[in-house]
Amino acid sequence: MVEKIKIRKLNLYLFPLFIICIFISCLGGNEIQPELHLIPNNYIGPVCIIYNINFMQNDNYKEGKRLFVVPDDGLILTKFGTNTGIFSDSSYQFYYVDKNNHLIKKLPFVFNPTAERPDTLAQVGVYDLQNIGTTINDKNYDFLLYYVDSIKLIREKYQFNHVVDEYSEKFKKILATSIQ
Repeated sequence: MVEKIKIRKLNLYLFPLFIICIFISCLGGNEIQPELHLIPNNYIGPVCIIYNINFMQNDNYKEGKRLFVVPDDGLILTKFGTNTGIFSDSSYQFYYVDKNNHLIKKLPFVFNPTAERPDTLAQVGVYDLQNIGTTINDKNYDFLLYYVDSIKLIREKYQFNHVVDEYSEKFKKILATSIQ
């Protein structure tokens, strides 16, 4: 009888541990590819990366990271597919660069800025990384949107839907000229 109670207690502890191990093993191997974003020095504003654009030139890597060079208008079209999975603090790196893409300053990346972190409110950095999709001409496109600014000013200056609409319109014009 005592032996059965010990086995039941053991099962009571092992079953949740087993479930947790299965869950963790499912997450393994799903890390995103690291990315390096080179942003023009003193650029302030939204950045939009639209994925799976076949008419673009080959994509570049630098030191094993996906390389994105942000143009002055903040719109990047890339052949890269959507970068999905689990990410860590080192998955994304953002730098201000000079005209020759030499690194000037690393920008802080704050995935979830909150009022409890007043140190991030006035600091210029990269905030509010969002994967979004849109349909243009009956075709689905995935894109990544983030902001380079202080979180305080982002909340005051940018309206999410307006920014998405603005980049969608720019993209439609690019599609119209590239298909011809």
